[in-house]
Amino acid sequence: MTFDAPTLAGAAHGDAVFTLSVLPLRLLVRAAEARGVAVDELAQSAGVPREALQRRLGRLDSVQTVRLVAELERRLPAAPLALEATEALDPRELGLLGLVVNAAETLGDALRLGVRFFSLMHDSAELTVHLDDRFARVGLSSAVSPYAVPALVELTFAAVATLGRCLSQREVCALEVRFSHPERVYRRELELFFRAPVQFQAPRNELVFPAAYLDLPVPQGNASTKRLLSDVAARFLASATPEDELHRVRRALVRALRAGDASLPTVARSMGKSARTLQRRLQALGTTHQALLEDVRCSLALHDLAVPGVEVSAVAAGLGFADGSTFARAFRRWTQSSPSAARLGGAPVSARTPSCR
Repeated sequence: MTFDAPTLAGAAHGDAVFTLSVLPLRLLVRAAEARGVAVDELAQSAGVPREALQRRLGRLDSVQTVRLVAELERRLPAAPLALEATEALDPRELGLLGLVVNAAETLGDALRLGVRFFSLMHDSAELTVHLDDRFARVGLSSAVSPYAVPALVELTFAAVATLGRCLSQREVCALEVRFSHPERVYRRELELFFRAPVQFQAPRNELVFPAAYLDLPVPQGNASTKRLLSDVAARFLASATPEDELHRVRRALVRALRAGDASLPTVARSMGKSARTLQRRLQALGTTHQALLEDVRCSLALHDLAVPGVEVSAVAAGLGFADGSTFARAFRRWTQSSPSAARLGGAPVSARTPSCR
C-alpha cells in the first residue's frame, strides 16, 4: 500500500517552480543560532532576505533553500543541526501541518495526514509511506533534483521520529535509517537519536520502523478537530495553488527533463494534450516550448550548483547537455556568470529569464 503526497504549486510565490516553507528552515537556523551563528550574517551570506525567514507563512524557492542550508553546513560542518532542531519539537512549530497531525487519533492516522499535507512544508519533495504486514517505510525523494540536500532529509526524518514519540508518548524506535547522501561525521549522534543503525549512500532515503507502531493511540487526538483542521488544510492548499497554465507547463518540463526527455511531444503527452495543442497554447501565451525549457534549465542549474559536492559536469549531464562546455556557454547566456562562480557564490547572478532572477 502506498500513500503519495499532493504538490503545492509555487505559482502563488512568484515564478518559483518549487518552494519550501520557512518553518522547517527556521528550526535549523534556530539550532545554528544556539551554536553562536549570527542569523543576519547567515542570511546575507546565503542571499536570503532576513525578513523572509521571519514571516510565518513565508516560503523560499528551491535555490534560496539550498543556498541557506549549504551556508549553514559550511559554518557548522560537524554539527547535527537537524537533530538539535527537532529534539524538543512542538507540533505547533510546523504550523497548520503540525496542528493537523497533532489531532490524529493514531500514529498511522498522523502519518497519513503528514503525507497528505506534506506539501504545506515542502512542495519540491515527495513523502511516501509503504506498508506491509511487518514494516512501515517512510520515503523522501526530490521532485526537483537528483541531488538531495542532506540536512533537509535528516530534518524530515528526525521530525517524523520526534513527533512519533511526542504524539504517542511512547519510546518509538526505528529499525533502520537509510540516507542516500555520503556518511556524516556525526553518525553516532544519528544512531543514538533514531535508536537504530544508520546506512549512508543507500539507494533511497528511507526510515523503517515496525508497522505495529501505526496502531499506537494518540492520547490528545480528536476526531472532530482532525476533520475541521483537515478541511482547513485542504482549502488552504486549494486556494494557494491557482496554477496558471505556464506554471503547469514549467512543472511538467521539470519532471520530463529529469526523466531524460523534455521534448514538446513528451511534455504535451504528460499534460494530456497533443503537441500541436500545447504549441498553440504557448504561442497564445506569448512564449514557446524552447523558451520555457531554457527557463527551467536555468532554474534547475542554479539549484543543482548550490548543492555542495556536485560536479559541474554532472549538472550539465542531468540537464541534457552534451558536455560541460556547452552547458557553460548556455549558463553564461542565461545568467552572465559562469557555473563555477555561481556555485561558489562569487558573483551575483543576473538572469535574463524570470526563474533566474
